[in-house]
Amino acid sequence: MSPTPASFLQLPVTPVAGPQTPGFSALPQYGFAADLDFTSLVLQNQFLFRVYAPKPLSPFFDSTEPFFIAPRFKNNPDCSLDDLEPPRDAPIATYNDVVQHMDPRQKHSSPYVSASFSFAWAIWEATRRHNRNPNVELEIAVIDARALVKRSVTTIEVLRNSTAKEHYSSHWDWYSRASEAQDVLIYGHVPASAVFSSIPIMSVLPKLPSYFVSSGSPSDDKHFNSLAWDFSAPRADFQQFCQQMSDQFLRSPSELRLRDTTAGAVHLAMGFLRPWMQRHALKEFHDAVRLVAELAYLIARWPGQWWVREHTEIWDLIQAMVHVIGEEVRDAQRVNALNEVKRLEGVVSELQLLTEEYVYVHTRPNSTASSSDEVSDSDDELMASKSTHSVQTSPITPITMSVPSFLHHGPRRGEPSKIEAVSCLLSSFFFGVFAALVVVSGQQREFSVEFT
Repeated sequence: MSPTPASFLQLPVTPVAGPQTPGFSALPQYGFAADLDFTSLVLQNQFLFRVYAPKPLSPFFDSTEPFFIAPRFKNNPDCSLDDLEPPRDAPIATYNDVVQHMDPRQKHSSPYVSASFSFAWAIWEATRRHNRNPNVELEIAVIDARALVKRSVTTIEVLRNSTAKEHYSSHWDWYSRASEAQDVLIYGHVPASAVFSSIPIMSVLPKLPSYFVSSGSPSDDKHFNSLAWDFSAPRADFQQFCQQMSDQFLRSPSELRLRDTTAGAVHLAMGFLRPWMQRHALKEFHDAVRLVAELAYLIARWPGQWWVREHTEIWDLIQAMVHVIGEEVRDAQRVNALNEVKRLEGVVSELQLLTEEYVYVHTRPNSTASSSDEVSDSDDELMASKSTHSVQTSPITPITMSVPSFLHHGPRRGEPSKIEAVSCLLSSFFFGVFAALVVVSGQQREFSVEFT
């Protein structure tokens, strides 16, 4: 039978999922396109960003508790988790609710937590707030937008659907601000399980691509005094900021553009998601790589979307870079886990040695004392029989032998028995094994690969 020609082989073709697939629609650099619906936007824009001043969390805080709470409920001590849920038979937001949130005089009664689809707006806003109050530490939280579909809406959608009779005098100012910031309203709270990470702004600045930095500043000096925009201007405009960053990006050489849209974008994406990546690199490697790569691609597109669309290799380069970084993170996590297992094995060995010493000290002397008494009695009888038949030819010098005190006494009251000692040994051993299993749980496949 002749082999089948290669041209007739039906090979499975698996499309690579990602931003390059047909239908991908990232948001513009600022503002929105025709689609304003939050549910459809999150299909290709998974990340929300929120600038805030962190407060110490309770030592008992866990992922089931709210990470952010709306002002209306935060100031109410009688509020429960059920109160934080959006209304079932009513829209998530009404025009009056948005007014409460946008009006500074009424914001304390707002039922919403605000966030933005734009990472650039979060950076721009954080630098402005830092300039107003340098003593306040600010962080940027990266939030999973898909986890908030049932409680979120875009601000501009509510404002656009309102009638002229409902409009306040500041309506169009709010509309412009919500559009530029790609603002989102989240009802009630943001659960901790929906927060990917929270990064201080001072840790984000050193990871910015070069077009965010003034051309006269050294490449390794990325701080507030080296930023390319004037964040101290009293009437700072985000749209002007976007235009300035795009101009600086497009004026740079093509080699620098390629570096900023690949290595620079991956660097900033890892800066945002590094804690999350480290937690999930072992158990969910491919999902972790995909998530970081998507954020890096959104960052790469921001300064010049048309230029990135023309260079289709950028998405492939980003995927390859993130995959390599992910492998390094995964290997580091595996080594740390193995070192922890070895440390626990050492703890178990020490417990075994201590238990054996405990058994020896509290059980061995009793048996030694009884056998010593028997040997002493037999020796006395033998010496007595010999003394009756021997002739003393030389003076005998008395010899004093120091005998441990425990050989002269029987077992002390209250000493543990052998059963108790063995029980202590087994308890220590099983405790160490249990501790080791807790560390390596969920990582059996990685360890089996490591040891085979």
